[in-house]
Amino acid sequence: MPETSLVVVDPGHFHATLVQQQMYPELSPVVRVYAPLGPDLIDYLSRIARYNGRHNTLVRLLQALRRDPEVFGDPVPGTGDEPGVLLSGVHYLRKVVAGLPNPRPAWYFDVSEQGEGLADTGVHLVDRVHEMLFPEQPLDWRRDIEILAASRWPTAVSLPQFRELTGEGKWPDDLAPWIRGDTLEYLCNGRVDYRVSGIHVRLEVRWDWQAEQGDDKHHALYRGTRCRLAVRQGPAEGFRPELYVLPDENIDAALQRRITELQSNYPGIAVATLGSESRIAIPEAIRVGHDAAFGAFTRRFLACVADPASLPARERPNLLAKYRVTTGAVVVSRR
Repeated sequence: MPETSLVVVDPGHFHATLVQQQMYPELSPVVRVYAPLGPDLIDYLSRIARYNGRHNTLVRLLQALRRDPEVFGDPVPGTGDEPGVLLSGVHYLRKVVAGLPNPRPAWYFDVSEQGEGLADTGVHLVDRVHEMLFPEQPLDWRRDIEILAASRWPTAVSLPQFRELTGEGKWPDDLAPWIRGDTLEYLCNGRVDYRVSGIHVRLEVRWDWQAEQGDDKHHALYRGTRCRLAVRQGPAEGFRPELYVLPDENIDAALQRRITELQSNYPGIAVATLGSESRIAIPEAIRVGHDAAFGAFTRRFLACVADPASLPARERPNLLAKYRVTTGAVVVSRR
C-alpha cells in the first residue's frame, strides 16, 4: 500500500469530493476525514459515494485554436472600451449539483473567511486567462500585472433563504457586520479590469439566488488579429458550454485544417457554420464537464509530491501573479 495518503479536514464544499472521483495508484485507498458529525460531513460522504466526471474537451479545443496563428493570429491588446479578453460567470447560491441539493455551511457567507467573489471564483477565471494567453510561460507579478479598476456589490440574502441553505435558525454573530435589517449583504459579486503583459482583461463574477431556468451561465471572449474565440453557456446553448469562432479575416481553410488535425484526438468534432460565425460541434460521446479537472490536478500534484523537482519552475511566479490579480482587485474594490 502506498505511504502517501489523503487527509480531509472539515469538508464544507462539494469540490472536496471531486478530488476523490477516482483511485490514484500513488495514494493509499484509505482516506482520513476529520470533521464534526453534522450535515456537512453527511453531504460529503454521500457525494463520495455518487460522484462521477470526465475531462474538459472544450477547453482543450479552445487552447488548440488559440495557439494556431493561422486561425487566431496574435492576441489583441484591447482597450477599456473593448478589452482583449472578457470572462464572466453567473453562479447561484441555491442549486442542485449532480442531482443532489447543495447545502452551504454558515461560514460560507462570511467573506472574511470564505473570501469575496473576486478572490473566490475569480481565481478560476484568472487561471483560464493566463493559461490561455501565455501557456507554459512564467509571469512576473511586479512587471506583468497592472490592476486598472475594480468594484464589488452584494447579493441580498434573507433569513429564510439563509436558513434553507445552512439549516441555521438565526444569523451567526460573525455575519453581524453585513446584516442590514433582516437581510445579509453578501459581498460575492465583483469586477476587475487589469493588464497582463499589455493585454487588457475584464473579469466579472456574480452570484444570484437561484436560476430561473437551467444552470450556471458563463461567457468568454478572446480577441485575436484573425478571429475571436468565444465560449458561451446560457439559454441558447441549453446551459452547456459551446465553442464559437467569429472570424475577422478569411480563416475558413485554416480552421478546417486545424479541426481535421484535432480529430485524431477528438473523433467526430466538426465545424458547423452558423451565418457569420462557426460553432465547433463536439459529439456527446466526448463532450464532458469540468469535474474531472480535479482528478487531473490531483494526479499532477501527487507526481510533484513524489518528485518535487518535477514541479515546473513557472508554477511559483504564476501563482503569485494570479493572486496579485485577485487579492489586489479586492483591495481596489474596497476603496
